Amino acid sequence: MTTIASTPITQFSILSSPISILQSPFTTFGENLILVDALLPDTPVNTPFPIYLRWQVSAPTPADLSASLALQDAAGHLWAEVGQLVLNDVYFPSTAWQPDEWADNRLKPKLHRRIPPGTYAVLLTVTDTAGGQLGAWNAGGQFQGVRVPLGDVEIAPPAEPTGSAPCAQGRSLAADPFVVCLPEIAQQTIPSGDALTLALTWSTSAAPKADYHVRWRLLNPTGSVTLEQVTALSPYSTSRWREGDSFETRYDLRLDPAAPAGHYRLALNVLAPGNRPLLADDENLVAVEVTPRDRSFELPADIAHPLEVALGRAVHLRGFDVTPISAEGQIGERTLEPGDTLSLTLYWQAGGPTDLDYTVFVHLVGPDGRPHSQVDQFPGGGTTPTSSWAPGQVIVDRIALTADADAPAGTYHVAVGMYNATSGGRLPIIDASGQALLNDQIVLPVDITVTEAAND
Repeated sequence: MTTIASTPITQFSILSSPISILQSPFTTFGENLILVDALLPDTPVNTPFPIYLRWQVSAPTPADLSASLALQDAAGHLWAEVGQLVLNDVYFPSTAWQPDEWADNRLKPKLHRRIPPGTYAVLLTVTDTAGGQLGAWNAGGQFQGVRVPLGDVEIAPPAEPTGSAPCAQGRSLAADPFVVCLPEIAQQTIPSGDALTLALTWSTSAAPKADYHVRWRLLNPTGSVTLEQVTALSPYSTSRWREGDSFETRYDLRLDPAAPAGHYRLALNVLAPGNRPLLADDENLVAVEVTPRDRSFELPADIAHPLEVALGRAVHLRGFDVTPISAEGQIGERTLEPGDTLSLTLYWQAGGPTDLDYTVFVHLVGPDGRPHSQVDQFPGGGTTPTSSWAPGQVIVDRIALTADADAPAGTYHVAVGMYNATSGGRLPIIDASGQALLNDQIVLPVDITVTEAAND
């Protein structure tokens, strides 16, 4: 502290960053909010841990923004989530920040008590006051989706076993050396091809010292096996469990798209090494109704723009139709004004179900190289996830792209692709000649002209 003209002046040193640089120098959410850095634990943890985010704005944001972090396992299950407003050091929201102002925020996810040890991804989402998720772009201007991976965190086993889990809302089943709490589950109605997700908590009465599995069977009313699936008992190898350990496991049981509609029972058994069942009889867990899903296997004969493009190994884009529609509802000739809508129909055909549910992205890209309208959704308006597709199935995907009110005049193109919303990774795309497409996106062979808005 120094004194000038009888006035004490305190001089603060500039903070040096303790934060390691991300693989990308920064990520921009929306137009003005920049994630400069993030700091995650670099050693295994088993208690609530802080994550630091360094934000900067190029200008005050149009709305107050909130950041949320999710802790997600390799299968896409969320195990922790925390969020808060993006605030500066005097707790002002980003709408009140000065241009180029920056601040560090600290978020602390609370861990599930029986989270299995392992590697978890930390994902960042930014939302506005209406709950809308902001799109993110990396330093190279590539769209990253709305959920940005920051890195991985290693969750360690608890220092001491947690002991058996209480089973007040179900029944205990012993399969030595395990005890599992089977919850009371109402009948589940699952469309053909979809997944049934279940959570079971397992505890040990002795150290297993081997890897165990769970056998799932879908039984029809006569008791015959319609589907059978074997999964690891836990993503954390049971050979590493101690006496008294207790962890929750979340299972995704995918129903074959070819499974007939009807009523079934889902039963389980525990398999010891050598596939030896520990239970004399399979244990019934839940009644399941499989409902039919409308499917078409014929491509329309009048597709305006046929294509032959492969996305990954199981998805094909067979063509598209496109029609501009003015804000007044008038059909145009590939010409839009800001605020007008482009009606796009994509024709997908399946080689079979995918392992993950992929999201379709469609961008209306302007002469400045930036999207001025975008849609991100599961195919069929969200009703036909790719994991439910049957071999040969045709999916007609209708999408409305409304040009931004401030879209600049010029020539636009439409970019299409699919990505994994968890990781942001896009499906690789191969065209009819066998060439890989740049940026894993299809630029549809049609130009759209956006004119200046007409004066009233």
